[in-house]
Amino acid sequence: MLLVLAATVFSASPAEAVTYHGGGEGIKIEFRVAGGRIVFAEVRVTLHCAGQTYGSRTRRLGAVWNSERLLPGVTEYHSHPIDLRAGGRFRESSSSHAEAGYIGEELFAGRVRRGAVVGGFLSVSEYRTPARKERCQTGGAPGAGENGFVAFRADRR
Repeated sequence: MLLVLAATVFSASPAEAVTYHGGGEGIKIEFRVAGGRIVFAEVRVTLHCAGQTYGSRTRRLGAVWNSERLLPGVTEYHSHPIDLRAGGRFRESSSSHAEAGYIGEELFAGRVRRGAVVGGFLSVSEYRTPARKERCQTGGAPGAGENGFVAFRADRR
């Protein structure tokens, strides 16, 4: 996905973080990278929902990593930075079964290069209860053959 960051980027202090901005179809993204970590990430993505309860609709999802600031439209906060592995690769995933009949999954992965961050984001949530039947996902309407993975590219600023 992404190539290796230059050694100068890995050794930068948080105050000297390199910033990347970009997106893809239905996704906007911002990164700050310093010291071999993504010290801040913000993802804004369109979710496509379908179900018997609410019919078809779209809504926005906002997620951030390593931020204590409350940001408008952000519903998911991850309190930790993201460590970069060999080759500048990163992967964050989560799964939730917070209540009976609910499943939520998220995948955020890619590779940081000197000039760009390239990767993808996937979010899927599904309610299957007598009172609510709905599936929301990134990447297109559920059941339309979409796998939900949304590709992005963020260029260095």
